[in-house]
Amino acid sequence: MTVELQNATLSARWSGDELLAMFTTAAQVLECHVNLVNRLNVFPVQDGDTGINMLLTLRDTLEEARAAKGGTAAAVARAMWDGACLGAKGNGGSIVSQLFKGMAEAFDGKECVSVNDFANALQLATVYAYNAVGNPVEGTMLTVFTHAATAAQQSSENDDAETMLRGVCTAAHEAVILTPTLLPRLEEAGVVDSGGLGLWMILEGVRRWVAQDDSSPEDLDMPLPDGIDISEITVSLDFLDMTEHEGHGYCTQFVIRGEGMDIDGLRGEMNARGSSGVVIGDASVIRVHVHTETPDELMDYARGIGDVSRVSVENMDEQRERLAAAQRKQAEDALSLVIPIPVLAVAWGDGLVGVFRLEGGSVRVAGASRNR
Repeated sequence: MTVELQNATLSARWSGDELLAMFTTAAQVLECHVNLVNRLNVFPVQDGDTGINMLLTLRDTLEEARAAKGGTAAAVARAMWDGACLGAKGNGGSIVSQLFKGMAEAFDGKECVSVNDFANALQLATVYAYNAVGNPVEGTMLTVFTHAATAAQQSSENDDAETMLRGVCTAAHEAVILTPTLLPRLEEAGVVDSGGLGLWMILEGVRRWVAQDDSSPEDLDMPLPDGIDISEITVSLDFLDMTEHEGHGYCTQFVIRGEGMDIDGLRGEMNARGSSGVVIGDASVIRVHVHTETPDELMDYARGIGDVSRVSVENMDEQRERLAAAQRKQAEDALSLVIPIPVLAVAWGDGLVGVFRLEGGSVRVAGASRNR
């Protein structure tokens, strides 16, 4: 995948401190709805942590950026990327971290940044996100990245920040709604992609800061297919039955520090040894996220490359079982609250009476003749 950057010659808009402020607002929007994002998490594994992983990644990103407060846009963006790379959690956090890698690249050397610079950052972030994932799948946050970046490029030429970000968020919103049509697992579960939803929330938070929109973070027009109520959306019982005996092994994450490391080679090795691999970083610092049945073997391999730290190993089967049990209870409780509506039918003749009986009706025969 290649990218053509626009010539960023337009007037500067945002300082480093303003970048920090806009993503602080983005984190607030995501935090307000983190439980919803967790609840919809079914891909690649139904472990219910996409929302919290993205939020924790954002928090580490902002913490590092605060240390660069008062610096140039380039310095703050670089600090954001450093924090996101080291602090990335899970698939969702690792992929969304590439937004900050794109910003660090596009804002390099700039005291303040323009609308075009932000559009370029989204383009680069999309490329980096696809490259980071061992097996890119559409119907995920990758699709949302693509739609957002395309919209940014199309609407950034007039140098109007609100117009550009409104277009970005509209495109991302539409992309989230499309995710079940692109990824069968989402359609089977009856949900949209959780990571894509979280990415849209982050972009919507940025838009709100730029537009000086002081709406409550709770007030969002959620990107859901027509006819679905946000208060009712949950993983379907059929999906829970279908995935009850799936096995996923261990979610294994760690950081490797070294010199001259081959990140592409390591990414290939991790993908060969596990699944759902996301490998981010550079030649000196690499963060690995992978699902595997043999986490010790993976870390032994990594120790042969550099110094390994920030190790996290979680049993995803136990996570999935706990979440599935809670979701099953929620779905069953919702069904039990459905109150049957009695229908009184007045019918004449054996034929109509038979029809109502076939439909499950309890028929009481009042008499053999009609009153005249």
